[in-house]
Amino acid sequence: TLVFFALFTAAHFAREIGANGFWPAEIRESLYGGEELSEHWSDPRTAWFEPPPGFTALLEDLHIDLFLFGVATMMLSSLLYQLNYSWGVKRALIYALSLSALLYILARGLTFFVAGFAYVVFLTGLAAYAALAAVIGMILYYLYAPMAAQR
Repeated sequence: TLVFFALFTAAHFAREIGANGFWPAEIRESLYGGEELSEHWSDPRTAWFEPPPGFTALLEDLHIDLFLFGVATMMLSSLLYQLNYSWGVKRALIYALSLSALLYILARGLTFFVAGFAYVVFLTGLAAYAALAAVIGMILYYLYAPMAAQR
C-alpha cells in the first residue's frame, strides 16, 4: 500500500506539473481566470447564476484532489500512530500532511480569481508533496530498517 501511495504521489506530482506547470508564472498562466472575471461578476445576469468559464473544470479537479489527499492523509496518519515516534512528532507530521495538502488545494482554487496565489500554489505544492514523500519514507524506513540490520 505504501508503494502504491508513493507511486500515486509521484504520478500526481507529474500530472500537476504537466497540467498547471511548476513555476509560479506557469501556474498563473494555467489557473488564473483572467481580467474578464470582473466583467463576468459585474453583469447581474450571470454573476450569481453561471460560474465563470473554466471554473467548473477546476472545481472538478479540486474535489477529486480533496478526496485523494484526504485518503492518503488518513491512511498515512493511521500508520504513523503505530510507529514508535513521540506523540509530538506524530502530530506535527499529521498536521504537515493535512494542512499542506489543504492549503495547496485552496490556493489552486483561489488562483483562478487572484493571480498572486500562484506563488502560494508553488510553495504549498512543494510542501504537500515533500510531506507525503517524507512520511512514506519514514514509515518504510521504520518498518524495514530493523529487518535489514538483522541480516
